[in-house]
Amino acid sequence: MNWPIFLILGLCSVQFLANFSGNFNIVHGTSAEREDLPPYKVNASSYEYSPGTTITVTITGDPGNVFCEFYVQALDNKTDARIGSWQKGPQSNPILNRTVIKEADLGEKQSVELKWDSPSEGNGYLDIWVKLRTNEGNYYWISYPDPFKGCSIDTNDEISCTFD
Repeated sequence: MNWPIFLILGLCSVQFLANFSGNFNIVHGTSAEREDLPPYKVNASSYEYSPGTTITVTITGDPGNVFCEFYVQALDNKTDARIGSWQKGPQSNPILNRTVIKEADLGEKQSVELKWDSPSEGNGYLDIWVKLRTNEGNYYWISYPDPFKGCSIDTNDEISCTFD
């Protein structure tokens, strides 16, 4: 029986899922290792919310930079709690009770537009966290509107981050 091979394959699968589980805290406290900004931008129509607000979030790659996977969540900037709900779109599927949204397919994307609906009560400001994966296997973490610009993990699991 080749149980060591099955064990190794199982651990590799668990590692991949952990890398894309939405744990954005992995990069907190990491010092900047590179000068350039990530080749992806996140913009939102607003980062202030109140009941009845719908915010449009756009993720765009610089020319020649595409992505295949994304994972986006909106957090209250005071409590870090996931709030609101994401609308299903042609390129996206809400998950985790609609508090997170991810890609609908693994095809290459130059940009994607997402819609977020505020909770029915309360108001405040959002931090929008985006995790992207390219076809080359690089990961990028980008937030809006924080001064935190993003991090990437290359195929050797080396993290590069840029901060203001």
